Amino acid sequence: MVFVAPENGDSPNGLLESAQFGVRTICEARRLVEFLASICPLLEIPSIGLMELLINSIEHGNLGIDYEMKTMLLESGSLADEIDRRMALPEFRDRRVVVDFEQDRDGVRISIKDEGDGFDPSPYLADEVAVSDHSHGRGIFLARHTGFASIEYTDGGRRVVVTLDR
Repeated sequence: MVFVAPENGDSPNGLLESAQFGVRTICEARRLVEFLASICPLLEIPSIGLMELLINSIEHGNLGIDYEMKTMLLESGSLADEIDRRMALPEFRDRRVVVDFEQDRDGVRISIKDEGDGFDPSPYLADEVAVSDHSHGRGIFLARHTGFASIEYTDGGRRVVVTLDR
């Protein structure tokens, strides 16, 4: 893959063709989203959608917090404590979300893969899915409607690939 840096910019950020990142925490995910947005000088990364996909991979994928449990944890105000507790458990503490970034003159491709059990994404990708009045459950909806050219789940729902066209 060859990427030609934009002629109108002095920043070396546009020179990055590919990279792989390992993310464990939501704080790390936020820093990564900020970084990815900064290295695409001519392309606006849909930060909200990307962040939602990373949060899903951490909470639901790597930490095994399902929808019902997250509802209960949010209602009790204990989601952050449960995330911290699970991150310290032997079965979860070494899990990472692997983010592969690729860019070329046609656009950007970002792959997000967690180490969880996977899930069936089809109900969340249907056109009739709308934002509900629940306190959560909108991550994939937001990702689908924030500017990605495509979003595709593979590997039993453990991997999502999003693309952005230039």
